Amino acid sequence: MARYTQITGWGKYLPQKILTNQDLERLVNTSDAWIVSRTGIRERRIAAADETASSMAVRAAGDALEVAGLEMSDIELVVPHQANIRILKSAAKALELPPEKFFINVDRYGNTSAASVPIALCEAVEEGQLKDGDHLVLVGFGGGLSWAAMVLEWGTGKR
Repeated sequence: MARYTQITGWGKYLPQKILTNQDLERLVNTSDAWIVSRTGIRERRIAAADETASSMAVRAAGDALEVAGLEMSDIELVVPHQANIRILKSAAKALELPPEKFFINVDRYGNTSAASVPIALCEAVEEGQLKDGDHLVLVGFGGGLSWAAMVLEWGTGKR
């Protein structure tokens, strides 16, 4: 049977502080040209002392829910990046969600980097945790310094 998913909300959070390659040139023996030629990076974001992985996840998820016109209570499942159990528990607590609303598989695979959200989503589907019309939040982050989230409505396309 064909499956269809509709993206109904999206959000992101990026720390305000920016560290440029020119800033790095003043700190270490490097150059903007060297960094760009090897990485493509011109600037990166630096989290403030009060910005944690879980606080940034909450902001990104909140933005995605707002765009979708939903409340956290409307969400059946959160499929987060599987960085570590401490971050996942902290995010669940900050979102005031019971741990069972978070799909967690970090205990079986460790941090699988960019593949962690798709792997977790595949497992949630294989385990029958999603049904037609469910709202779920997918949350990913990069190096703990930026977060993005999307709200999906899961379904077969048949109502």
